[in-house]
Amino acid sequence: MLKKSDGDDREQRTGNREQFRLSATANFFDTQQKNISAKRQKAGGRRQKGRKVILQAFEAFFTG
Repeated sequence: MLKKSDGDDREQRTGNREQFRLSATANFFDTQQKNISAKRQKAGGRRQKGRKVILQAFEAFFTG
């Protein structure tokens, strides 16, 4: 026979499992957002270097 405490323990374990799953999912998406942000920053840095080279090449035309 099940005692009342056995049922409470089961509910507690199920709750912990559910909580862990939700927190693990949240952590995964936070990590993904950070990775995307880092990739955008790297891409932005590359673009700026390209613009700088182009500006240097045409600097004589811009300054007159």
